[in-house]
Amino acid sequence: MQRFWLWFLVLLAFPAALYVAGSGAAPASVLRYFAGNYLWMAAPHLVLAAFAFRPQYRRPALLYGLGVLNLALLAFWLWVRLAVPPQESGLAWVLYFPVAGAALALLAIIALVLRRRQTGGTVGA
Repeated sequence: MQRFWLWFLVLLAFPAALYVAGSGAAPASVLRYFAGNYLWMAAPHLVLAAFAFRPQYRRPALLYGLGVLNLALLAFWLWVRLAVPPQESGLAWVLYFPVAGAALALLAIIALVLRRRQTGGTVGA
């Protein structure tokens, strides 16, 4: 169980590391806006992390879900850095929530399908 919590914390720290590593601003500015930017980038992670408080949900699948959200965040961050003009990057981050919401919906559908298969039920009928 200790390994679960270690990986859990590492995966939750990824948005913070991505913000700090990708910020070209002065260290004082990074610290000043850290809390708001972390909460914005990690909001989908925190939704999924809320399940960790229930012991029956502390499974590797939760860690895989956080990994998927980290990959979605990294892909979005790369898109903003490489394809969006700098003066538009703040506005582009508004689109992060629909992308993260789609990733969370996909994870929920996968979890539902897998749970139905494990219990011997049918999916979609």
